[in-house]
Amino acid sequence: MEEMFESLRVLSEKSRFRLVRTLLRRDLCVEALSKRMEISESAVSQHLKVLQEHGLVDSEKRGYYKHYRVRRDYLQAIGHAILSLSEIEPDTQNCCHEKGHHGKGKTSHDSEDCCKDKDNESPKEHSDSECCKGHE
Repeated sequence: MEEMFESLRVLSEKSRFRLVRTLLRRDLCVEALSKRMEISESAVSQHLKVLQEHGLVDSEKRGYYKHYRVRRDYLQAIGHAILSLSEIEPDTQNCCHEKGHHGKGKTSHDSEDCCKDKDNESPKEHSDSECCKGHE
């Protein structure tokens, strides 16, 4: 999981993100990437080095030049991990069940369980959501 967080941090840099997007269309060498992105070859090389260190890009020697390509499998794994966040169901338990209140398991409780009104008057029944305003 830590590796994925690092990869996301690496991709959050605008030039590296643009490099990956460009390389998704076709494998390219440093010189071609430099021309397409209008940044220096040394800057492209440095960004590619970081992308490669984090497993997002690999390279293949073709004659004199190294051509770089995106590791689509790893990029897809990151994408699936992010997408899976949208599938997490919200917790329907209210906060009173987690805060150690005496009203555990009830949908309502007396104010003496965890709440006193400002005048410390006798307990009044109220719902957990009324009690828990401000806990969240």
